[in-house]
Amino acid sequence: MATEEEILLFHDQDYVRLVKRSSEKGSGLLDMGDTPAFKGCYEATSLVVGASLQACDLIMNGQYMHAFNPSGGLHHAHPDRASGFCIFNDPAISIAYLKRKYDVKRLVYLDIDAHHGDGVMYGFYDDPAVLDIDFHESGRYIFPGTGYPDETGRGPANGLKVNIPLLPGSGDEAFLQGFESIVPALVRKYHPEAILVQCGADGHDEYPRYLGCFCDEASVRHR
Repeated sequence: MATEEEILLFHDQDYVRLVKRSSEKGSGLLDMGDTPAFKGCYEATSLVVGASLQACDLIMNGQYMHAFNPSGGLHHAHPDRASGFCIFNDPAISIAYLKRKYDVKRLVYLDIDAHHGDGVMYGFYDDPAVLDIDFHESGRYIFPGTGYPDETGRGPANGLKVNIPLLPGSGDEAFLQGFESIVPALVRKYHPEAILVQCGADGHDEYPRYLGCFCDEASVRHR
């Protein structure tokens, strides 16, 4: 399990306290209505975060080149609230963890989930240490309604938040063309020390859309 101190690298203290209380009670809402609490939700989502942080440690300590957390990728949670069934944002916490513990100065966050990774992008919107590249179905048609091309970052991070919204029903050809024409060049130019990938399974055309947020995945690679 991630410690409370680790979770507080991204989330606000008041929100963490709310999750703890709701977890003990076994009921209540952690946002405006999408994300209900359940008995033990604090412990469960802390395990997800802990697995992602362990992946970071294994890679940064040179034990592995790649690591994969099949329970991770809860990219909708914001510092002060849950969202889209995501309680604690393990990718965002992992980014903050890599920056603090390993002094990572340049990190690529690549998100190919069908839903925009709003919690991560807005959480680091003015942070030049994070190049955020996000492929997703356009927010005009799908939750959370964000991730438009003109959302490019703020201040020193302007130009480092890259959103590629696709139309509903876009297939492999459109995705691969966009990926191959954008991602390799950006990554090479940015020269990251680590790459964090949120590879949500819900982009597949036969995947049940209502299960998408429960089946995200995350992996991290050190260069």
